[in-house]
Amino acid sequence: MSKSKIFQGKFLTLGLTAIIAISVLFISMSEVSASLNIKSINFIGSNSDLRINITIENTNTVSVPFNITLKDTSNDNEDNQVIYSGSISIDANRTQSYIFGISGSYDYYLSNPSYWENYRCGEHSIEAKINYGGSTDTESNEINLDADAFSLTFSPDIETGKVSLKDRVYVTVKDIDGKAISSASVKISDGDVTKTVGTTNSVGQVSFRISELFSSPSTGTYTLNIFKHDKFRDHYYCNYEKDFQAKKKLNISSISPANPKVNERITLTVAADDYADYSGVYLSVEDTGNPSNSHYITLNDQTSYFTLANPGTYKIRLSKSSEYWEAERTIVIEENPELNISFGDIALGKENEFVVLDANNARVSGVKVTLNGENLNTYKTSDYNGVVKFTITNPGSYEITAEKIGYQTEQKTFTVLKKLKIAFEPENPKIYDKVKIKLFDESDSPVDGTITIDNIPYSTQAGYITYNFTKFVSYKIVGKSQNFADFEVNLKPLKILSLNINKAENEEFSVGENLDITLEGEGLSTTKIEIKNLDTNKTTSATTSTKNYTLPLLSPGNYEITATGYGFGDVRKTFSVRHLTMEINAKYDNKNNKILISVISDGKGLENATISVKTPKNLFGQYVTDADGEAVFDAVCGEGNYTVNVEKIHYETRQQIVEVKKQIFDFGVILPVAIIIIVLLVFALIYLILKKKRANKVNNKKVNEIHESKLE
Repeated sequence: MSKSKIFQGKFLTLGLTAIIAISVLFISMSEVSASLNIKSINFIGSNSDLRINITIENTNTVSVPFNITLKDTSNDNEDNQVIYSGSISIDANRTQSYIFGISGSYDYYLSNPSYWENYRCGEHSIEAKINYGGSTDTESNEINLDADAFSLTFSPDIETGKVSLKDRVYVTVKDIDGKAISSASVKISDGDVTKTVGTTNSVGQVSFRISELFSSPSTGTYTLNIFKHDKFRDHYYCNYEKDFQAKKKLNISSISPANPKVNERITLTVAADDYADYSGVYLSVEDTGNPSNSHYITLNDQTSYFTLANPGTYKIRLSKSSEYWEAERTIVIEENPELNISFGDIALGKENEFVVLDANNARVSGVKVTLNGENLNTYKTSDYNGVVKFTITNPGSYEITAEKIGYQTEQKTFTVLKKLKIAFEPENPKIYDKVKIKLFDESDSPVDGTITIDNIPYSTQAGYITYNFTKFVSYKIVGKSQNFADFEVNLKPLKILSLNINKAENEEFSVGENLDITLEGEGLSTTKIEIKNLDTNKTTSATTSTKNYTLPLLSPGNYEITATGYGFGDVRKTFSVRHLTMEINAKYDNKNNKILISVISDGKGLENATISVKTPKNLFGQYVTDADGEAVFDAVCGEGNYTVNVEKIHYETRQQIVEVKKQIFDFGVILPVAIIIIVLLVFALIYLILKKKRANKVNNKKVNEIHESKLE
């Protein structure tokens, strides 16, 4: 093989290698320009696991590694804010979610979960930051960690009760479902001094006395703290803190007698704990009805005596300094105990209950109760609940008397009549309706008597009359019958309201059409219109002062219109609304590697319909049909089923599957590269031809020179 041919082969190989290297470099350079951004940061669930969902988008054609840092920026200590830091990679052309959590099944576990202030309830801010190729992106979100996990009860109640230094306070800690929480830490603080009460037992209870926790307890404000850092459901328990008051306590242990009378000696006994004393206690005996009858005494002993000369209700109050809780009791002073007979509505032919009470509404037993009336004279003795029962069968007047030694006799009179009821048919009559007005007794049996309408009586037949109301006014209607109490009602008949719509009966509206409502009624002013979708129970209401009302119909379904006007009977109509229809025709154009889409409605192309195409690789493309109802999907990327979906407001959504069987190559990428290679090869070939001609010329010149030298 000649040297020139060897040289030519090497040059051609070198040229092709350079072309391939340049092409690869060009493609590589086009793929390394990474572009990442945080699309969103969301919390999944609440409080417990700090489940954070970070969504990151990679718009490049290659996978990109990046560093991500999560912080709880609500942590006051900046050195302890990072709850996760690590390196992750995202695939090319991908929007991907990453889930970070404390426990359970997650993509990544938090590297420093203790830095998250998950025991501190309130607002938290979580920040996500990514670093890649010298670029950064940051996103943050807020979460409220108020987890109402403790259900607390106190005995006595530290909010409303009067806690003394000696009282034992029982704290019961439960979760929101009422289940006892054990091992919860309970502490009591007095200013800067904190004492541990202990932990709750298996029933969630712990108790304390201030006097046992502090060697020299003082009255004032104490702080109760409860801690529990175990997870409950999706929450950690929030720390509980509550201030409460502790004071010395005085109690009224007894007042004797329990129901003192006028000028009767009253003995008051005061009880106090080890931290209280009786000396200088201020006793006020206040007449709540007449303050001028009040008494004020300073006590120096545990027992004191006093009398009250006037009947009434008195409030007994013990007080001292601000270090003491006040104590109160109420007593009633009366000259002679009174009796009271209490009863409700009397029912004929049934057993009726009568209750005997004293002045304090306490039930009194052993009372003789006598009932006199229509052919009736009987008595009974009240039982231990102060109750007697009588059956009254005849209407009329009755007298009932209550007697007991040491009490004032009580007497009451009452009249027993049967009860009437008036009913209308129809129930809400309108002007010019033929109305039945009926009389009934309590058992809904017809009663004959008279029905008076505007002072004109009408006798009933079979318990009713027929009447036409001709005026839009209020009618006074009174029912009367022997042995019945009169019954009176007022009725204002309703005027007639008519409602018409712009469709005949059984005709349907189409979505997007207008519903035109026409209202008619004498003297009609303001009308309330309710349009209810009977399929969804969603109701639209409007008030109009005109006779015409128009509403666009935007949702399909079955509807009911109700029109209500003041003084008019309600009127109703029903109608139906259907979707507009459209058809989709999508087919694969194998020659041009496209999917051709056509949308028609009522035989015409449907413009501005939204076309969504989902590829077998779950990529999406979206288009809008032109004036002829057509669109072209030109991003076919491989074989498989392509889902074509078409939507437009007021139209039913349609969908079609288009199968692509032939593998399609992307000539848009191959053709430019092929052209570049061909051009470079042409330039190389021209260069070799020119070089060969030059070499031949030089060789011919040398041959001629040699030939000439020989001739010489």
